[in-house]
Amino acid sequence: PGRAAALSLPHDHPGLHLVVKTETETIEVHACPVRFMSELEFAIDKGDTITVVGSRPEPAGIVVAREVTKGQTSLILRDKTGAPVWTGR
Repeated sequence: PGRAAALSLPHDHPGLHLVVKTETETIEVHACPVRFMSELEFAIDKGDTITVVGSRPEPAGIVVAREVTKGQTSLILRDKTGAPVWTGR
């Protein structure tokens, strides 16, 4: 688990990017489109403790989130093959 240190909404992309600080590193996480999280009423605020499950295509690179958990609630973002679950919504 780590804490959400920053939330970023890039101007040229409608995706949510998180900066998560763990005990050992700071990780940039690419989550999902902001509208997808809004539709599901899943909010992440700076300072929230979250757990991210995903893949890291490059050893020191970004993490592409498959699942984000906050408290007792988990949000599945991609299936086990990495395909986004919001496509076609």
